[in-house]
Amino acid sequence: MTKERFTVYAIRHGLTHRNLNHEILGSKLCSELLDESVALIKGREERGIVPKVSSLWCSPLMRAVTTAKLYFPGMDIELKDSLAERDFGEWDGRPVAELKTESEFIIFAEANGRPRPPGGKTYDDYQERMKRTITDIKSLAQKSPDSFPLAMIFHTGPIRSLSEYFLPEDHALFRYLSPGAGGLKFDFTLDPFTVIKASELFTDDTPIEKTRLWQD
Repeated sequence: MTKERFTVYAIRHGLTHRNLNHEILGSKLCSELLDESVALIKGREERGIVPKVSSLWCSPLMRAVTTAKLYFPGMDIELKDSLAERDFGEWDGRPVAELKTESEFIIFAEANGRPRPPGGKTYDDYQERMKRTITDIKSLAQKSPDSFPLAMIFHTGPIRSLSEYFLPEDHALFRYLSPGAGGLKFDFTLDPFTVIKASELFTDDTPIEKTRLWQD
């Protein structure tokens, strides 16, 4: 007997001007999506390459909610605080080029984000939210299998954490850094809860990060 397979789409929000300027963007600051990113998302939706889903979870931050509405117009959105980006405290809004000369940030980057940013949230607090998200996914699959496929619209950090949790270190998508409006597809089974396949989304067009706009 074949185990039932469930699908989760982990999708990053579209790019904002802060992303374009390589600024730290956590849970405190936000800004509207770039026109170019909106056009990218709308184009994918109009071409019918956006996956069909039964449920939609979303970070409460504006850039994620806007992306969810563009990718899945008319769908009910369940806002989940656990999907918000990490609070980077005093670093929020500062350019990475400026921060990477400071010893505290260098230590933070070299330790894969485990030290606490000044005025921000601890790594453990952030990881507890990710564990809660994973528990919620498992619980939904157990109680309401018809709720899948599930799409989650959120942020770089949480998607990276999920790929670290779900995938072995030698997997090509381990600690995956998603392009704007991109993401991953996870197929999993229950008992035990195991991801049996992971793949990138939207590989048939050019993300904003790979255009002249991003390089400029």
